[in-house]
Amino acid sequence: MNKFEASQEQPKDIIKEIEETKQELELLLNNPEENKEGIFTLSNSLKELNNILEQEIEEEIEKALSPYKENPNEIKSEFRPSLLEKLSQDEDENTRALVAENPSTPIEILNRLSKDQSSYVRTIAARNPNTPKQTLEKLSQDENEYVRTNVAKNPNTSLETLEELSRDENDNTRTNVAKNPNTPREILKELGKSESVLVKGAVAENPNTPKKTLAELSQDENEYVRTNVAKNPSTPQYVLEELSSDVSEQVREGVAQNPNTSAEILEKLSKDQNIWVRADVAKNPNTPQYVLEILNKDKFKDVRAGIALNPSAKEEILKALSKEGYKNARAFVAKNPSTPPNILDELSQDVSAWVRENIALNPSTKEETLKALSKDRFESIRKSVAKNPNISPDMLEELSQDRSSQVRTCIALHPNTSLKLLKELAKDNVYSVKMLALKRIKDYEQI
Repeated sequence: MNKFEASQEQPKDIIKEIEETKQELELLLNNPEENKEGIFTLSNSLKELNNILEQEIEEEIEKALSPYKENPNEIKSEFRPSLLEKLSQDEDENTRALVAENPSTPIEILNRLSKDQSSYVRTIAARNPNTPKQTLEKLSQDENEYVRTNVAKNPNTSLETLEELSRDENDNTRTNVAKNPNTPREILKELGKSESVLVKGAVAENPNTPKKTLAELSQDENEYVRTNVAKNPSTPQYVLEELSSDVSEQVREGVAQNPNTSAEILEKLSKDQNIWVRADVAKNPNTPQYVLEILNKDKFKDVRAGIALNPSAKEEILKALSKEGYKNARAFVAKNPSTPPNILDELSQDVSAWVRENIALNPSTKEETLKALSKDRFESIRKSVAKNPNISPDMLEELSQDRSSQVRTCIALHPNTSLKLLKELAKDNVYSVKMLALKRIKDYEQI
């Protein structure tokens, strides 16, 4: 009986058996003339063992792919190159597109998918930030406008390609060039002269746009363009001052939302007739305390609720707002990272699940408060606890056994989850949780 027949009677680890066969073959090859028959037999056995191994690998891959037939979206979190390779050759274009979207897809597969016959697959490949610059350059010349539009959006697109696409005939492509954070100021300046409202609006929104161009766009007849200038953190104060008197309520709201709007302009806007302008002033951290105190007496509850989101609001104002009958005000106090832990602790008993959810997410919430919320009957609240950056190791372990797979998913993704705990989650009976844990384990091993 040869070695292959023996393996059929007593199954062994195929890889181990191949190694043993190779070792025996090497010994026989030391004296080939005397061991011709043995060499022939072992060579045939080795060939058959390799065939069995290939078949087993193929079966394992098919087995690993089976969950994706029921839930294709899980492909986006797959990280094993062999499976991504197999999926990238699927006859279904949606499957190939999901591989093209996956951040773990190897570059060689992305390069191949960038040449896919399906324009949809090429569009998704053009969107992936890991797609190489040279590949994006080729895709920028694609006949399909959606492919070019996604190249224009990609943060990995080279400056030369962005410059070329800034002259594209398609408005959406040029708009995405204008939105791209890497687009040079000179290109933004030229795009700011466009007749397209979409393109000008995108230029007005980009924080890299030159101040002179922003000043010119602030005079645009289109409300959308002026609103984007008003919101842009790079807009000069004198332009914001002019826009604070704009006839459009949306433009004035934009000025009130701007993180660089001066205290003087915010004081002026705190008296605006529009309640949403005043509400945005109430949220702005640059708004002086005396203005917040005045706004806290505003007759409209949404203006008062706006103060609850302001990180500069004083403790006494936040305490008063935490007792408001208006749920939004309490929820915003619960969300505010400047809210003292004692106020958050009191609000953790709130009847509103939204309020408790915000407390569970708040990095200022005390450990004992988080512990109590981790036992809340609402899944959304336990999920929020599982996302909190300050959650303790004990709570991470406890929530890793939560009845909700969504909660366990959050634990698998939490940056403080230990390798030991990830190995436990890798045994989870929910495929998506298991895959996330395995990917995190792989990341650990690469550090």
